[in-house]
Amino acid sequence: MRILITGGAGFIGSHLADHLLEHGYTVRVLDSLVPQVHPDRTRPDYLDPRVELVHGDVRDPAAVRLALTGADAVVHFAARVGVGQSMYEIAEYTGANNVGTAVLLEALIDRRVRRLVVASSMSLYGEGLYRDASGALVADAGRSPGQLRRGDWEPRGVDGRPLVPVPTPESKPPRLASVYALSKFDQEQLALIVGQTYDIPTVALRFFNVYGTRQALSNPHACCDLPPGCKPCPGTAAATYVPRSVCSASHVCESRVTEPRRASQVATVGLVRREAKRKTAAVGTREAEFARRRPAASHMNSRVRDANRPPGDARACARPCADGAERRLHRGRVEALTSRMAHATSSMQPDDVRSHIDALGPWFHNLRLDGVETAPGHYLGDFPSTFFRHFAHRLPDDLRGWRVLDVGCNAGFYSFEMKRRGAAHVVGIDADSRYVRQARFAAARLGYEDVEFQERSVYEVAELGGAFDLVLFMGVLYHLRHPLLALDLLRRHAVGRLLVFQSLIRGDVEVAPVEPDYDFHDSAPFSTPGFPRLQFIERQFARDWTNWWVPNRACAEAMLRSAGFQIVDNPVPEVYLCRPSGPAPDVPRVVTEPARA
Repeated sequence: MRILITGGAGFIGSHLADHLLEHGYTVRVLDSLVPQVHPDRTRPDYLDPRVELVHGDVRDPAAVRLALTGADAVVHFAARVGVGQSMYEIAEYTGANNVGTAVLLEALIDRRVRRLVVASSMSLYGEGLYRDASGALVADAGRSPGQLRRGDWEPRGVDGRPLVPVPTPESKPPRLASVYALSKFDQEQLALIVGQTYDIPTVALRFFNVYGTRQALSNPHACCDLPPGCKPCPGTAAATYVPRSVCSASHVCESRVTEPRRASQVATVGLVRREAKRKTAAVGTREAEFARRRPAASHMNSRVRDANRPPGDARACARPCADGAERRLHRGRVEALTSRMAHATSSMQPDDVRSHIDALGPWFHNLRLDGVETAPGHYLGDFPSTFFRHFAHRLPDDLRGWRVLDVGCNAGFYSFEMKRRGAAHVVGIDADSRYVRQARFAAARLGYEDVEFQERSVYEVAELGGAFDLVLFMGVLYHLRHPLLALDLLRRHAVGRLLVFQSLIRGDVEVAPVEPDYDFHDSAPFSTPGFPRLQFIERQFARDWTNWWVPNRACAEAMLRSAGFQIVDNPVPEVYLCRPSGPAPDVPRVVTEPARA
């Protein structure tokens, strides 16, 4: 699995890259190497040499398209950061954050990925959640300019008494007080809207004061623990002090970019230790503090009118302790809890299930989801269940430890059957996004969330990262413009032990002997019954324009042999069990669009 991290040469991104590499993922980074963070604009020494670095700006469509090539998931960290600086570099922040995200999303429409994770920020909450003297929650606390000039830092209630800060959940409405906060809110909402529209699972992570090694102090958003005797700037936000903050944040990102669930959502990323709940350490984050401690960074403060109250600052905004609807960290590891959407679907009533089935229709696989059939009036009956019964006994009953690939998975019937037999890892791919949505919904209803479904063409199997023990290639060949190429690609890149092949077959059922050569002037063999024929459908077959080819039996068997497969069983007409045999055929470099095969 290849993961693209935009802005990945930076602070959090480089740690995430390390974490992904440790877990076997391939990592590519798109980064413009902004001089404020990378003064010499060269690859940083801390970036793992296994990371592929694409030097380019996220606002450049050509650079983004190049970086997306072959990517399975995207983590979008590329952004200009810093509250105070955003208030005078307005065009730069809006361009890099808002426009850069828009350019990336436009590219993802044409090159879909399995998941998009977007870095948002706690800054969009503005002031956090408070309670007044009566105990009532206050979500719109603020401080006037006059109050700040007087050095009165605490937000106050209508009675003039100081408000008490409480943990701030994701449900608190945004209170956008800076250009930076506005741009981060724009980034996350753009991603969530486009992700929902184009069926790209999207998660926005609102980071709470992440800090650690590799953080550039020249970065205006930098945050560090204060040494003894160094006080925080007055009026700044309080943040919970927890060691290894950036390492834990990378665990969160890794869990969200690789988890199989489809729910698009917003999640807060922060750390609260039990012993630190009552002792919240203030952490200096302001440009003024860094200007005093790091003279080389003093230029960042030149446009801030009052170092004691940088524009857009909040007094307090604390990340809540995790509950059953959020993510928790335990000893630096992430436990991915059930998402809100998964929880909602788990309690569906039959009428709700029926409504979802109808909305996702029409269905070709007849599945039973909570007692509701998806295609009860199928012209082939209870398909594909009744069809599968004819040859199910010819497949291994125990697939424990096997990796299974279901090509042209449709709504996932065969994927689920292989999982029932104990397969360790099942991946279903289909070029039709409607079928992929059906399969993901069915997986959630049947309790098979660990079965992975991707919108992907058979021509892209080389990007799946290695061979599978069992490959199902059923009901696909005749829908392809390039059927023999698909078999060649499966043989070279995907089939490890066993291929289950099924195709629509028409014409004569005889299989004529294969001659070593045919004379150029002798046309008789081509009209002989049993000669391999692949019949082309110019318009439609069975009212389906995607039916391009119909082989006869001899042709289907000849194509399998030509692609490097040995037929070991033919349990029913149209179904063949094959094993790889001999060298894999050479295949050309294939360039495809992520659309219908």
